[in-house]
Amino acid sequence: MSRNSFIDNFIFSKLKRVNTVPSPLSSDSEFVRRVYLDSIGLLPTLEESARFLDSKDPGKRAHLIDELIDRPEFAEVWATRFSDLLRVGLLDQRSKGGRIMYDWLCKAMREDRPFDQLATELITASANLYFNPASNFYYITEFSEPENIATNVSQVFLGVRIACIWTASPKRKVWTKISA
Repeated sequence: MSRNSFIDNFIFSKLKRVNTVPSPLSSDSEFVRRVYLDSIGLLPTLEESARFLDSKDPGKRAHLIDELIDRPEFAEVWATRFSDLLRVGLLDQRSKGGRIMYDWLCKAMREDRPFDQLATELITASANLYFNPASNFYYITEFSEPENIATNVSQVFLGVRIACIWTASPKRKVWTKISA
């Protein structure tokens, strides 16, 4: 299987460690359908599919991905996905705060803001949620409790659930490890 970026080295290394054979490359018809749905949340039109399938360009997959990333739907779909992940519109922020946060996420997606910068802006944000949309993260995570902070930050930004590992002691207000 060919490597297209440095990330593939990590993936193929992990697959080898867990003794798993990578799936073969998808067909062009499977790829065009999947890339449209995953990136912009829509199926390709008949014309878009035909244009891609008829192309003899060896770099047509990369070109299509670049094309889709530039479409406004890409920012909207990914802002929606991050909004779901961040639980935007819930708790104290209500719909107005949620809409402000969603718009801020859309803008970040359109600007192709790096993930580490996005995470830093959310975690370090301050001020009123209506004046600094990133500060909605504080309302979402219920920052009054340290275990909520740790749980949400680890799940959202690291993809790891730690809620089952740690809990706060109600008497001592310190963190203790739960024995398995």
